[in-house]
Amino acid sequence: MTAGPITLTVNGEACHPRAPAGQSLLGYLRAELGLTGAKIGCATGDCGACTVIVDDVAVQACQMPLSSADGREVQTVEKLVQAGMGARVADALIEAEAAQCGYCLPGILAAAVAAIQRDGIDTGLEAALSRNICRCGTHHRILTALRGLRDAMAAPAP
Repeated sequence: MTAGPITLTVNGEACHPRAPAGQSLLGYLRAELGLTGAKIGCATGDCGACTVIVDDVAVQACQMPLSSADGREVQTVEKLVQAGMGARVADALIEAEAAQCGYCLPGILAAAVAAIQRDGIDTGLEAALSRNICRCGTHHRILTALRGLRDAMAAPAP
């Protein structure tokens, strides 16, 4: 059985999935669109590896039914890192060597970008990343990288 007609925009492209009823947004992004940046982690919404941005809000795609994305704008790490704040966050994480294995970073990047776009970079990064787990234990380096980006953005231009 398939869900009714669904239309969503993923990374700026209109999509009209014919997915099985009950399929998650994560399943659709990975299996049907080949966008594998959002990772399969706990499958319960607790680790944040699957985080994407839906209508400017960070969500755990493993917990979002595809039908709930109908009419919405989805951004994944594949698009986020190409320009704008996503590219700046990615560069900061790379420069600070914030990753050990890197499995969590796509979700962390999406959560950070959503928070920065919503609240600005000055506040709330720790809270914004509270639903993202780095099993390698590099949260300290990740937060250090994001604080460095914040400081660089706040510094007056030369």
